Amino acid sequence: MTISDKNTQTGVSDEARLMRMKQALSLSAALVLIAVLLLYFFINNALTSHHGLLDVLVSWKMFVCGVLLMMAGGSFQTYKEFKNATVEGGLYHVDYNQLRWLPSDQNLPMNTIIKGSTVVGIILSLFGGGIFYLLIYSIVMGTIQKGFNWGWFLMYIPFFLFFLFFFLGGLSMIFGRKYIEIAPEMVHCQAIGLFSRKEWQEPVSNYEGVATRVMRRPKSSDIYFVDLRHRKDMGKDIVLWQSYSGYGQNDAKIRFSHLLNLPAL
Repeated sequence: MTISDKNTQTGVSDEARLMRMKQALSLSAALVLIAVLLLYFFINNALTSHHGLLDVLVSWKMFVCGVLLMMAGGSFQTYKEFKNATVEGGLYHVDYNQLRWLPSDQNLPMNTIIKGSTVVGIILSLFGGGIFYLLIYSIVMGTIQKGFNWGWFLMYIPFFLFFLFFFLGGLSMIFGRKYIEIAPEMVHCQAIGLFSRKEWQEPVSNYEGVATRVMRRPKSSDIYFVDLRHRKDMGKDIVLWQSYSGYGQNDAKIRFSHLLNLPAL
């Protein structure tokens, strides 16, 4: 059994696939550990010396930790891609379709749950929440020791908002999800966010067909989609197929158009 690499589309052994999974997971864990240790060292040094916490947040030290965490997230994504490789025609296709329709995408009804990466969400929430807590701690201790300083407080506000955004974004990735069910005559969607909940149903007859699209990203991999396109409301479009590789996109469009008895646009 072989696996088709998403960039070269050449076959490699299943043993090589497992090796890449182990390498990606090990690298991700190592990068997170290094970033956490560096962050602890930098912040602990700032709190125990004459340097303030703000000096660390606006320095290259925080940038380095952020880059390490981003690299860890990318490496973990690579692990997931190889882990979820799809078998077709005797080949493992990495990133063939990131969406998993249950019980399968060959018959109706079918359903899927779309959610963010739990591991990345935990990293973001711990990173953002930890720094947010340290900012609060720094202001409280400064107020106790030297009195409240409006100037310093106003300087901290952008950092409060920035790391609060990280914290809430991480929690959204952990707890936020979208449940989609497609039946022969009806589409049902339930979106659950951190502070919101939205649910709707739409007849399949209100959709004009199945179409392909590509999200171009100059500094990263393009993302390829197959969508169930609504006649009037773009907010009710449904992503049927998603991949970082265009391999199989047209075949997926034709297959879903036949399944839903709608035109391939």
